[in-house]
Amino acid sequence: MLNALTISFVAILLSGQETDANFDEMPSQAYAAWNCAFLAGQLGDEHTEDARELSELGYRLAITFLEAAFEDPESVDTSRMPVVYLLSRHGPSPDFVAGAWWAHTANNAVDEYSRDDQLNPLPSDTWEMRAESLYREKNCEIILQLMD
Repeated sequence: MLNALTISFVAILLSGQETDANFDEMPSQAYAAWNCAFLAGQLGDEHTEDARELSELGYRLAITFLEAAFEDPESVDTSRMPVVYLLSRHGPSPDFVAGAWWAHTANNAVDEYSRDDQLNPLPSDTWEMRAESLYREKNCEIILQLMD
């Protein structure tokens, strides 16, 4: 089943255009792409290229959004931005903020695949299986296919 973020990826990638609505979704899309990139990195060598492509997609989305936000902060709608990004959207440059966003995303991804719903640590021998399950649930393969 496709989630709303995957559908918004479809809209941008198929149209090749950024509407205001798509632009406002870029932080969430960057989060989703980076989350998938991190999960792909946990799945072994056969997913190394997937991790790289998803990471680059997340970076492009974040930088596009952040450059506009740095240029004209009043024009940016933060209402759909992931909360973790709201806390770190200011810094000396778009690259600096994008790096902070990546770090927050990676930390959340680690917690998601290494902890249960009550945030208790899971046995490390289950992490890869959990990462694989999350990779499927988040439609990471579909996001990759849409990039081609």
